[in-house]
Amino acid sequence: MRITTLLKKLLNVIQLLVTSVEFTDKGLVIDVRPRWRKPRCGKCGRRAPIYDHRPPRLWRHLSQGSTRQWLRYAPRRTQCKTCGVICEQVPWAHPGSMFTADFEEYCAYLAQTTDKTSVTRLLGIDWRTVGAIVHRVVSRKLDPQTDGRCPTGSPVAHPTDRSPPLPLRAPRPRSAGETGPSLQ
Repeated sequence: MRITTLLKKLLNVIQLLVTSVEFTDKGLVIDVRPRWRKPRCGKCGRRAPIYDHRPPRLWRHLSQGSTRQWLRYAPRRTQCKTCGVICEQVPWAHPGSMFTADFEEYCAYLAQTTDKTSVTRLLGIDWRTVGAIVHRVVSRKLDPQTDGRCPTGSPVAHPTDRSPPLPLRAPRPRSAGETGPSLQ
């Protein structure tokens, strides 16, 4: 098995191609690109012509053991007919995020099950970042059309709200003889 195939399986992102890998002082930096050739608008998801190229940027991914993983890609800006000039959609992250979708989902899950200080120590991010990630994930769960951006005036649950927590992952079905807590 090639190393790029192994990394693609470890990253668990569909529509992703791994182009190269290197160890840096930040950790494991994986150069990736979307599988599709023609870029898609970051807002509406339609195919659009290339406007220009942005410099390479990093997205934080889940760590493998003590090694932090970063995805590196130089996103293209698109000239969308309806949205105008906007950065392209990437399959591993939501628009405007510095983290992969898996990282955000894991962070929100940890914030649901433990305290914020433990989440910051485990993931190596600060309190405000945890709060922003939780806010984006909850917003997406409540209204998938907003994609984590809170539209002005709409009711969005805040992490300090005392309402029951939203299940961030679908609970697995329990077998007949299984005991223990249920998420339902």
